This record gives sequence, C-alpha cells and structure tokens, in this order.
Amino acid sequence: MLLLNLGCGAERPLTEPWKNIDDLFAIFPDPKVPERVNLSKEPNYVNHDLSKPPMPIDDNSVDGIIASHFFEHLDLQQSILTLKDCWRVLKVGGVIRASTPDPEMFYKKTIAGDDNWGEPNNWGVGNFMKEALCYHEHRQLLTAYSLLSLLYVGGFTNVQVVKYRESGLSLLTRMDNRPEFSVFVEATKT
Repeated sequence: MLLLNLGCGAERPLTEPWKNIDDLFAIFPDPKVPERVNLSKEPNYVNHDLSKPPMPIDDNSVDGIIASHFFEHLDLQQSILTLKDCWRVLKVGGVIRASTPDPEMFYKKTIAGDDNWGEPNNWGVGNFMKEALCYHEHRQLLTAYSLLSLLYVGGFTNVQVVKYRESGLSLLTRMDNRPEFSVFVEATKT
C-alpha cells in the first residue's frame, strides 16, 4: 500500500505506507540547518514543488492521497494540473481526500458572532475569518462545490462531500484536522 500526504508541512507520518511530499527545502534552503538535515534523513519525505507537476511518483501506483488544507495554497490552474497528476498516480479504485477551510462556515459563524472555532482565536470574530481564509499564503477560497468541480475537471467522476473521519479509505482520515471549520471531499479513480 502507498499513501501520499500532499503539502505535508510539519504533519508527516514517519512510517510506511506514507510518503510525504512538499517543498520544505524552499523554507530551509541552507542544507546545514537542523530542520533541513532532519528532513533529509526522513526516508519517506519527497521534496517537490507540487504546483509544478509531475510528481516523482509512478503512474497507477498509489492507493490513497490526502491533501489536508493544501489546495487553497495553489491557484486555480495549478490546482487543476495537480489534480490531473493525482489522477495519474492513483490506482483504479484509489481515493483522494481533500479538505480546506470552509468559507460558508466562516461566514455563518462570523455573522452569528460565534467565536468558538475549536482552536485558539486571538483575532476576534470577524478578524479570525479574515486571518484564516485570507491568509497571505492562500491563493483561493474553496467551497465544497468548488472542490468537487476541481476534482471533476481533474479527471475524477466519482466525487462527494464527506464528513470528518469518514472515508472510503479509513487510513486517510489519520490526517483530518480542524473539523470545526473545514470542508472534506473525496473522489475515487474509476
């Protein structure tokens, strides 16, 4: 079994069947800094800029892909190209799971004056929406339907909104986080 963790950041399972992919060397360009040294020692870390497909992964070799709070960091066209590459590497029957901050949830909570986001909120009600959705590294706002549309354009036809910790491939839910304000979608390669 092979599972990909796209845009892994600091959330990197260190054991098989996981392969963690991100461009963290760009954050740590000096090969001598401890963070870069440690990354280089991780046997299942692959340094690759996911906005520039193809991934260094064989066609039809992957059972599952998780993209947790990742696609909002790409622009629309990069997202489509990356999803087409995900379709390429997945086996038939393979599952891709994506989550992003949910603009609808942010809007509803903000309008209601609800500042309980499930994690520390030092910005206040309206500012937390601004900080989380419009974070300077985010390139787009994605709703459940825009994610489903991107998956479809990327080649997936069996797409659906799913719940936190519910999946067609349960190992992928290990990387689920931020359930209070995330939207989760999945697709299966047919």
